[in-house]
Amino acid sequence: IVWNPGPLLSEVKTKAAQKMYQTVTVLVNEARRIVPVRTGYLKSSLTCEVTADGRTGFYGSFRPWAGEESVSYAIHVECGTRRMSPRPYLRPPLETKREEIKRIWSG
Repeated sequence: IVWNPGPLLSEVKTKAAQKMYQTVTVLVNEARRIVPVRTGYLKSSLTCEVTADGRTGFYGSFRPWAGEESVSYAIHVECGTRRMSPRPYLRPPLETKREEIKRIWSG
């Protein structure tokens, strides 16, 4: 008997990519909900993406992971400056949506 793992591995990769996309979508939606809004530009720039192999997901302002410029002040809002207190919107979803993400990956 010869085992051909191709179809199984393909299905696993597809399921993993779907779960990763669900995960980053949950995270970016929560980030959009809590991001401080003055003009709406930062909020509208928030996006997410999953790599072709489904192993890595990204979310943030535009797509700096793909070489795009993010909103120049996004990091200052997230981490603060000497004159401005931090108002994180990217990190909190990792904690507040933890249980929802666990459900995505356990299903």
